[in-house]
Amino acid sequence: MTVIKRMFAGLLVLGSAVFAIMIIFQNPSKPSLKNKVFEYESLPTQSPVSANDYNKTFQDISKAIATELAKANPQGPTVIDGQEGVATVEPEKVADIILAQGFQSVDLKDFDPDVLLSDLKIIKTGDKLLAENYLKNFRAILEKNFSVSGIDFQNPKAENWRSLAKIYQKAIDQFYSLNVPENLATLHQRQIKLMTIQKNIFESLANYENDPFKAFIAASALKETENQLQALSKNFTDVAQKNGLSI
Repeated sequence: MTVIKRMFAGLLVLGSAVFAIMIIFQNPSKPSLKNKVFEYESLPTQSPVSANDYNKTFQDISKAIATELAKANPQGPTVIDGQEGVATVEPEKVADIILAQGFQSVDLKDFDPDVLLSDLKIIKTGDKLLAENYLKNFRAILEKNFSVSGIDFQNPKAENWRSLAKIYQKAIDQFYSLNVPENLATLHQRQIKLMTIQKNIFESLANYENDPFKAFIAASALKETENQLQALSKNFTDVAQKNGLSI
């Protein structure tokens, strides 16, 4: 069985989900920017949704299996040695069909959103004070929004994902309002894009019952998004240290 089919099987029994809870700058002990701290919570045995939410997925799978069985038995059950029987369908063929139907219906734009530089408040100046104020405000937004989530990640529910998505959206809106030095604009743009992807991931997880395939893609994309945010954190740190910026 291919990797994607094994991943599909995992959709039905999602055993874990790893996600970012807080992204903040540490207070520096020296006049330079230190690395961001990414703290994660792991769900080793819990699913992002309750067992009752799997009903729609199983209904869709049952319909697909029934359709393929009907195609394999156009004349209905056959009688062999006095016993009725039906021609079976290979499981991988059914998996192919379900995956194709499910993923074709998923709008992937949410996982590659457009964030335009023209929508940012870019200040064309090399003023060091402006850059330091930007970094301070950047840190303040993250600390204010992500220090306390109030969400029980050991037993997550759909409303928890919605709540987290709202927290991200609030932070994103505040990032758009920041005055950004021109030399940090592309990093700022990237930060907003990655956080928007994460926000959309959480919304997709919350909407698991209505769109399980999109939720599966979202869960699969989450870790990579976190990794990219961590790499972006280092980019911010390198720029700050290179320019002797303090916060």
